Amino acid sequence: MTVRTPLPHRRAFSLAWPAILGNITVPLVGLVDTAMLGHFSNATHLGAVALGSTVLSAVMWLVSFLRTGTTSLVGRALGSGRDDAAVTHAQRAALLAVAIGGERCSCSGSRCPH
Repeated sequence: MTVRTPLPHRRAFSLAWPAILGNITVPLVGLVDTAMLGHFSNATHLGAVALGSTVLSAVMWLVSFLRTGTTSLVGRALGSGRDDAAVTHAQRAALLAVAIGGERCSCSGSRCPH
């Protein structure tokens, strides 16, 4: 009698599906906004939303390294039993995220005067 083990790609998919779902949702925000504004008669509004969603998607893709890289580093540290290294990686990522967010907030006021 042979014992069946689960296929490795099924195990990999069970671990990867949250990341896949997270990556898919970023462009969907712009798609939904564009679809909702497509019902208006003014093309300026639709163009503005399309441009804004393009910029937002680009920024989200550019900073997605933080999410993906942190997940990898924390997973490796936890897998090797180094809980202190996992906490250190998470703290560094949080600090970097706060720094990037603070820079974005401080620069946004100078580009868009009231």
